Amino acid sequence: MLLRLATEFRAAADDSVRARIVRALLPAQAAAWPCAEPDQILRKVAAAHGAAGTPRARELALRMFGCLAGLAKESVHVRSLVLSGLRSSNAAEVKAALFAAGCFCKLSQDFSYITLQVLAGLAISPTSEAQVIMAAIKTFSKLDCKLAVVRRVHEVGKQMVLGNLEDVFKAEILFALSRLASKSIVLFGDQVALLLSFLGHESSLPMRTMVLKSLCFMFRRNTFYLPGASTVFGTLLQLVDDEDFPLDCKRYAFRILQKILCVKDPSIRHINPSELSKLALATKRFLHCSSWEMQYNALEILLDIFFCFLKETKPHQTIGTLESPSFSYTGYPGISNNMLSTHEETSEDEKSLNMILTAIVDNIISLANELANCRSKVLVSCELQKYRALFSLMLKLVSGYPSAASAALDKSSLELHMILLNQRLEVSMLLAWKLTLTRQS
Repeated sequence: MLLRLATEFRAAADDSVRARIVRALLPAQAAAWPCAEPDQILRKVAAAHGAAGTPRARELALRMFGCLAGLAKESVHVRSLVLSGLRSSNAAEVKAALFAAGCFCKLSQDFSYITLQVLAGLAISPTSEAQVIMAAIKTFSKLDCKLAVVRRVHEVGKQMVLGNLEDVFKAEILFALSRLASKSIVLFGDQVALLLSFLGHESSLPMRTMVLKSLCFMFRRNTFYLPGASTVFGTLLQLVDDEDFPLDCKRYAFRILQKILCVKDPSIRHINPSELSKLALATKRFLHCSSWEMQYNALEILLDIFFCFLKETKPHQTIGTLESPSFSYTGYPGISNNMLSTHEETSEDEKSLNMILTAIVDNIISLANELANCRSKVLVSCELQKYRALFSLMLKLVSGYPSAASAALDKSSLELHMILLNQRLEVSMLLAWKLTLTRQS
């Protein structure tokens, strides 16, 4: 099949035919194609590149080489064509060569080092167009075939970031390096430290925004390699408190903080209760924000803080079995201000728990009531989606802290919500809620 495609690619008189062939092969780029005659296939594509009369045809031939990187990675002739394309005066041809080089670099260590030098030169060259510089920077993240290569790319990229490049290019390099470092235990901490150094007020807003996006990417998993998470936590806590920092950027900060809070191993988290209390107070301010997404993010953060406090105060119990008779419930609306009534004197941790639980339950039910009372047919789908999110959040609270079941909703108010919502909640969700309440009663 590949031989027939290569033959058609060479013989095609129309670039649109070549473009369709490239698009067909893109999903399997750099695959190890089983082929009995790889040299013949490469010769046909190389012939199309050499006979091409237009930059568009050469561009497509270079992209074809990228798709066939599994066959072409050891071909000296094809490599020279790709490197020649990187020095072209045509921006589209250079970008196509960058695509091919990126595919080759995933398979070849020696070609990665050669390409890295070319990429650095393109990025700092005063004659390079902005689109070429951006494409070159994005190719950095593809140089990941070996740890030694990744380390060298990180060193070169770090030097470029600390150099005289424009902020827009520095920001892209930071993100490309973050993609690489997220795959390496060795580089993870160094990259986080580099990112944090650009979060100060002296950095531009676009730069700080990209730093937060990069941190979000690196912390996208619940497990990460960072013993010094407290440094990240403290820095982001200051950003959340900064009134001049845009709301969208604070949302990124909240996501990262939430990932840190969700780390299962407390030896990695290293967050003391005073920092959790500060975050809880800062987060409460966003419960009445005009943005629904920010309100929901704040509730999620408060719930995670609540569970973190429980882990600290009751370290020998799992979240699934945590119960506290000190949290009493005297009937809704509102949760009793004396939820710790069985204690003559309450500790600071218990006061924090009381404050957080009250804020979570009150705000979830308040938002749910607002949605249930809305009669706009245009927003029905959106309302339902929001109500599902709140419902799931309440289930998470009750499942993780059974004593909160009575404080969440008593059965009479649950029935009222059922009537108001009619068929807007799935039966499975209602059954799950009833089952949870039954287990707590």
